[in-house]
Amino acid sequence: MARLVLTVAAALALAAQPVAAGTGLEIVASGPRQQHRIGAYFVAREPGLSYPAAVRTFGPPSARVAGGSGSCVARWPRLGLEMTFSSTTPAPCSPSGLSRSVWFGAIASGDRWRTDRGLAIGDSLATLRRLYPQAYLRTEPSRLPAWILVWIRGEVGRTVYLQAAVRSGRVAAFELPPGYLSAAH
Repeated sequence: MARLVLTVAAALALAAQPVAAGTGLEIVASGPRQQHRIGAYFVAREPGLSYPAAVRTFGPPSARVAGGSGSCVARWPRLGLEMTFSSTTPAPCSPSGLSRSVWFGAIASGDRWRTDRGLAIGDSLATLRRLYPQAYLRTEPSRLPAWILVWIRGEVGRTVYLQAAVRSGRVAAFELPPGYLSAAH
């Protein structure tokens, strides 16, 4: 299975400091789930620690918008990053909701994001295919097409951990689902 890492500058290594402008950012989406990360942010946090850790890592988001099914989407436009946090509270973006939330996916679309194999936002589909020869295009009627980069195979399908949105032949975004089953390929 492929291992993904996004490069993080030395200033980002200190988890208590927000990301500085101009910092390169890496994503890790393979290996044990506890090691999956977006920059210095580890996605497998305990409930209630997910959102505060994101704020410590990236700074306060510029917006928090309630999504469907008890979710709150936090946005960091200067980084090209949006993260979803899920909560069982009626107001998922409230301090109370976020204090009980868990990380539930992310989209990284800023031009500084890259993987440990060197795939970056803006790279060509040919580069994606060269760096991820096992990648496949998922085309399911209920979802937008996506190139599946990192997954694990289970008894009933695949659990997807990293996919790439490609538009006009170029990588437009890295999508990190919460780890859901996809149809078998």
